[in-house]
Formats: sequence, C-alpha cells, structure tokens
Amino acid sequence: MELKAKALHGNNISLRPLGIADVKSIARWHDDKEIMTMISLTRTGSEEYWSMWLEKKLQSPSVIYFGIVRKSDDVLIGYTHLEELYLSQKICRDVGILIGEKEEWSKGYGTKAMELLLGFSFEELGLHRLELMTFVFNRRGIRVWEKCGFKREGVMRKARLANGEWHDLYFYALLEDEYRRRK
Repeated sequence: MELKAKALHGNNISLRPLGIADVKSIARWHDDKEIMTMISLTRTGSEEYWSMWLEKKLQSPSVIYFGIVRKSDDVLIGYTHLEELYLSQKICRDVGILIGEKEEWSKGYGTKAMELLLGFSFEELGLHRLELMTFVFNRRGIRVWEKCGFKREGVMRKARLANGEWHDLYFYALLEDEYRRRK
C-alpha cells in the first residue's frame, strides 16, 4: 500500500496533503520558540531549510503529513502527521499535531484534526496501535489526546531537553478496539 495523505473533511476543518507551497507557514511556526518547545524541536532555519525538511518527510515511505485547514476560508492553521508507520505490524510509533496559528489555539481544531486522523489511521490504514510522546507540561496537547481516547502508559524521566532543562515525557497510546468503543 502506498502511503499518501488525502483530503479528509470534518465539520469546520479539513485535512489535506501538506505540500511545498505550505513552507512559508511552516517556517514561521517553526521560528516560534513557544511552539517549538511544545513539539520538542530546537532548530530554526530558513524557508529553504524547512523546504528540504518537508521534501524529505514527504518522500519517506513511512510518513504521512496532513495540513489542517479551516473550512470557512481554506487557511492552513497547522499540520498533523503519522511517522514511523509500520503497516506490516499495524503500528504507528509517532503521531503528532501542531496548530501553528496561535490565535486558533483552544478552539477545538486540534481535537477535530486528531479525530479525522484517527479515523484515517484505523479505518483506512487498518492500524492496531498509535503511539506518541509529549512533554508533561504540554497541557493543550495532553487534553487533545486524552479527549480522543489515548491512554497514558508511562513516564520517561528527564528524557528531553527544552529551554536548557531536562523534562519528563509522557508516553501515550491508543488501540484500535479503544477507538472503536468510543465511536
């Protein structure tokens, strides 16, 4: 099976394939220290750097990236991804989401995007398990994942640097049967 993003539609947002035309927004979001701290990235770069980063991601056989678009005006407000996809094992080791437009935070877009991504993951890809890690201080992300049914499975103590300090990471997972019980 070829792994490609496709358009997925919800009530107020859509997920669509992320593309090189989106690099301006991605570069701007990745230049924001608060956003980068939440997703555990420390590097900044030019549009050219982020263009190469995105091209590499989009060419990977085990990665799918979607742009999150407001349906009201077709504006890109973030992205979501499935990385380290192992279809033969029916597992995705890295689910992620970023709402890059800060004025769109806490409006439910992250939850809606994650629900669309979960439907795609379990219904279309036939996955059994989705996993992610997040900083313990990422309250917005934790709220989204728990609302969508992810269960905290553990803590990795002082596992990653952010702003010069070591922080714990929570490890979350969602199983197919848990997803189906919530539907």
